[in-house]
Amino acid sequence: MEPRNMRWGRLLRLAVASAAICAAPHMLLAQANNATLSGTVVDPTHAVIPGATVKLTNVATGDVRTTKSNGTGDFTFVDLPSANFTLTVRITGFQVDKVGGIHLDPGDSRNLHEIILQPGSTTQTVTVKTAADEITLDSGTSSTLISAQDIKHLAVEGRDVTELLKILPGFSLSSGNNSVTNTPVNDPAQVSVAGGYGNYSAEGTISSAIEELYDGIDITDPGNYGGSLQNINYDQVAEVKVDTSGVTADNVGGPVIINAVGKSGTSQFHGEVYTYGRTYQMNSVDWLTKYDHQGAPPDREIYPGFALSGPILLPHLDFNHNRHLTFFAGLEGYFQKNEYAYGNSGSAIVTALVPTAAMRNGDFSQAQLNQYLGPLASNSSYANLARIPATGLDGTPLANGQLGSNLNATQQALINTLPLPNQATVAQGYNYAHTNLIDNDNWQGQLRIDDQINKNNRLFVMYSTERGKEGVPQVPYYSPHGPTGGTNTPGGGMLADLNSEIGTLNLTTILSPTMTNQLSLSGAYFDQDYVLKDPAALTLNGQWNFSGIFNNGSKVIPEFQDYGYNGLPVNLYPDTSFGGIYAKKWDRYGEDDITKVLGRHTLRGGIYVGLTNNHQATPFVATNGAIDMYYIGSTYNDAPNGTTEYSTGAQGSGNGGNYLADFLEGGVFQYSQTNLDPAPNIYFWNIAGYVQDHYRVTPYITLQYGVRIDDLAPWSDAHGIGIPVWDPSTYTTGQNPTLPGFLWHGIDKSIPDSGINAHAPFIEPRVGFAWDMRHNGQTVLRAGFGLYTSHDSANDVETPASEAVGQRTVQLTGPFLYQQAVPELAKSAVTGSGFTPTTSVSGFKMGDDLQPQIYTYNVDLDQRTIWHSLFQIAYIGNISRHLLDNGSTQPVTTDNINAIPIGGLYKADPITGQTYPLACPPGSSSSSCTAISGLSQQQVDDFRPYPEYNALNIASHRLYANYNSLQVTWNKQQGPLTFGINYTWSKALGVWGASNNGTPGTPFDLHADYGPEAFDRRNAFNATYAYTVGKVFHQRLLAGLANHWMISGITTAQSGSPLQASWNPDFGTTGSLNILYNGYKANIPVSAQELLGTPDVYLMPQVTCNPAATHGSHVYINNSCFSLPTQLGQQGPYQFHEVAGPAYFDTDLSLQKSFALGGSRSVLVRYTAFNFLNHANSTLDTNVEPNNLILNYTNFNSTNSSTFYQSLPNALASATNSNANVFGTTNIKIGRRISEVEVKFNF
Repeated sequence: MEPRNMRWGRLLRLAVASAAICAAPHMLLAQANNATLSGTVVDPTHAVIPGATVKLTNVATGDVRTTKSNGTGDFTFVDLPSANFTLTVRITGFQVDKVGGIHLDPGDSRNLHEIILQPGSTTQTVTVKTAADEITLDSGTSSTLISAQDIKHLAVEGRDVTELLKILPGFSLSSGNNSVTNTPVNDPAQVSVAGGYGNYSAEGTISSAIEELYDGIDITDPGNYGGSLQNINYDQVAEVKVDTSGVTADNVGGPVIINAVGKSGTSQFHGEVYTYGRTYQMNSVDWLTKYDHQGAPPDREIYPGFALSGPILLPHLDFNHNRHLTFFAGLEGYFQKNEYAYGNSGSAIVTALVPTAAMRNGDFSQAQLNQYLGPLASNSSYANLARIPATGLDGTPLANGQLGSNLNATQQALINTLPLPNQATVAQGYNYAHTNLIDNDNWQGQLRIDDQINKNNRLFVMYSTERGKEGVPQVPYYSPHGPTGGTNTPGGGMLADLNSEIGTLNLTTILSPTMTNQLSLSGAYFDQDYVLKDPAALTLNGQWNFSGIFNNGSKVIPEFQDYGYNGLPVNLYPDTSFGGIYAKKWDRYGEDDITKVLGRHTLRGGIYVGLTNNHQATPFVATNGAIDMYYIGSTYNDAPNGTTEYSTGAQGSGNGGNYLADFLEGGVFQYSQTNLDPAPNIYFWNIAGYVQDHYRVTPYITLQYGVRIDDLAPWSDAHGIGIPVWDPSTYTTGQNPTLPGFLWHGIDKSIPDSGINAHAPFIEPRVGFAWDMRHNGQTVLRAGFGLYTSHDSANDVETPASEAVGQRTVQLTGPFLYQQAVPELAKSAVTGSGFTPTTSVSGFKMGDDLQPQIYTYNVDLDQRTIWHSLFQIAYIGNISRHLLDNGSTQPVTTDNINAIPIGGLYKADPITGQTYPLACPPGSSSSSCTAISGLSQQQVDDFRPYPEYNALNIASHRLYANYNSLQVTWNKQQGPLTFGINYTWSKALGVWGASNNGTPGTPFDLHADYGPEAFDRRNAFNATYAYTVGKVFHQRLLAGLANHWMISGITTAQSGSPLQASWNPDFGTTGSLNILYNGYKANIPVSAQELLGTPDVYLMPQVTCNPAATHGSHVYINNSCFSLPTQLGQQGPYQFHEVAGPAYFDTDLSLQKSFALGGSRSVLVRYTAFNFLNHANSTLDTNVEPNNLILNYTNFNSTNSSTFYQSLPNALASATNSNANVFGTTNIKIGRRISEVEVKFNF
């Protein structure tokens, strides 16, 4: 845990901050989850009336609060729950005035403006008014609301209310890095704990800038801040308010806050019993499923549930006779059968190019290769799989490609874990296709108790839990695949067992008519365990006992990790040899707020303490080892027998050039392994305080200003070992022989557990105003500005924390015989000192104590207009600074301080003085010639600034981004027709390499990596509507059946995401060239290492025209605009013209009617068609079409054959993209219509 001196230091800073807050005069503090209501009492001449009694009544619970207007006629109620209220004002000499229809949303600051009392007796007729749908008059915050009416009228596919984020302005669909799947990340048709929150980018911000609250409980996943710890059930929530800019200082987190409020108890009993049901017979078949000739999934979803609210009564006892103690309880089951795995058909359909049964038995004859490759046989991308092997590994000739006695039984057993082909090979590159269908069965329950203890004290407690299991056919979280596809984990994959619990206690105390205190305690717990269905399938029934590099005791077969066209499909096998794969997360928070009303000032101040833990075992650590490449050259390591060398002619390969034959004979080119998966347990404290003034300058101008002080500690190691930091001054001193240049607490006690000392408390000023321009509440101008500090995610810290514990990864480069050579090569790779040469290591820059910060600004103009509707136009923008630069999961990262600059490998080796050619003469040995493309990792590392390492990913807060938008909304919430329409034009720009905003092209120039972010969808349109049909028939029976039906729906349209940011910046530039080099023929790869002299930047193609200028149907990128550089070391531009992918469109339609049964009883029947137009969205990224975003260059094809060789300049100039016929095209679509029936009995 945290060292005692550091912990007390933080508490001391907290005490000082608290004293400063408490010393501020005339404070008013209110928890941001609650609301404030104010107004001014005046007579018909607008003279203020002091001393009037103002009574506010909660319609649902009957809870009454009373205050008096002050000397300026003002009154204020604070710490109010989200609910419907009625306000009554009375004073002698005036009629009683009653205002109904007051609804307060979470965090509202609502001003009723002037309440005009008419002269008369208090016994005279009461004047009744309504405050419904009035413009908010006294807040500079820009916000939108998912109202109770929206939740009642609009259907969602899943059961999580955050699915409705799609209808809000400023929210754009986000698929994350390296994905252009034109669908939500989490399919809303399935209920999963992640919910809908992670599907969207809000106002162009990174995910950690979004806070998701439920009854004041933070349910944001600290692992990546891109998902939820629990669903917000659609029938258990009352409403959701989303603040997007200008959020005031009393709010934790931000600048985007999703604030949901659960249903609460009522003074009268109410309840509902319901079920939602879907079945495949009512649905259409997904476009992609039909295209791939997969059968429609027989999926069924049933969501039965009930809810009950009312007073807590005990039979025959006078307990709770005044009904001050109420409850709400809800329970719902999520029974989901045969669902698309990983959320949609594009991820559920796995495809792969797998060897035939005969090939697995050593038959590599032309007939078998033709059967294996089909139309791919003439595709240059698959040339290394198309050749008939000519020799065995010992150099003896093979007859007609028959491996015979050369067949390696162990590697044959590994290949046999893959499925056999189940169809003929197609041009898209696969001969196996399968749709992964899983069962996801969960349930969720919620209980809330409200107690109006007395007139001055109100308490509520809430507890909610979600539990269940779901299938994982491959690995947790996603479906991995490469150009040759991917298949399932043997034995049926895994099961994920989920337990999520959240709870809160909230006590509000009215200290005086002008002072209120609120105390809240809340917490969240999340536990998800992944268990293999059949562990024996990954151990070959206990027969696998290969020790690998580290001899770490792993019993699981190695992964297949070749992401090229040269071998087996990608398969990442979870290794549970050392325990389970799990994620455990805790959030605990406490807050105390005090409020004071002083004249026209509503002053606030408070203190907040939070502790967050994240403890998880990463599922993608190859402790079982990984086979990365399959190529065998004419020289290979046959340890312990030494190195074998022989020549097989122009092919330059031990068996004539077939990589799969190499593997079946026992050879591999590259193998890696990680020694352990330590499951880091990390935590951080957040201690904060704030002061704020809500000042009604005049009855028509309100000013909000305040400051929040956030003492955000960095993540720390609960084991006391520490987080590594990079100190280059210790690289050569020997202070840390296991990782030279790195220090952490376990080595140097002067380094804190967090690696970095906590930053001084972050000072975050916030200001806003609202101006009632016409003094009648019809036109309001509002604006806001604020500074917000977010926090790095746990994922940012887990890899460095693991390395401090001793996690190391070693990569062996061959070629070599797998089983024979690995134990021998491991002796030199793993030194006695514990240092592992050539390893890639992650850590943090010493002294970088910053956290991401965002400046937001907004200007909104609200206008009441025709049909009691509200029109709003807003400019909303933000500037992000100090973003962490370790967001890339690809080989090129912005935080690699050990990168080799362009041209580096063309120079003499700094260690040996040797220079390396582009290619070697045929038959040359490794001792006589090594080509640049064949350099070992250690040889490459010789050229690095710190040659003992491969990549040094030293994270620091140096990236930046900005967002600007124009948002127009038009809402009507009264009458038989209601609607909400909004349009957003926005531009999100930033340096790629932050969280989910794009993959960088180079670590040397941040400006070159600056461009449209992955979630930059420029245009977004949303519309919601509900129309209630009136009395069509008057005959009683027909009227009961046909009158008062409601039609409602949602339509969403967004322009496409920027493809360069969403995918890889080089569009996967790869290939091979046949060249004449120094008088001999050679084949060289198209790669950055070969053509740029560095592996640490992307090889960017030359751009000769605007790639967005396309012709033809479903073509989004102009292939003819790209070409290879014409000389060595020449780099194309890192930023192309902006190229957007296909647009997204979806529309849902519902038909519903409530049948009255007498009294408060009724039955609601609703039919909903999601995507009712059955519109399939075009998409570029699926397992079915892997080549439509890959530039695969070669200078030979089927017409000139592989005997065609050119000089390097001519080869570069004549090379063409072998994927030109599909590159940039969307011949694939995804989507289907889903139908649902709901029946709900209300009582």
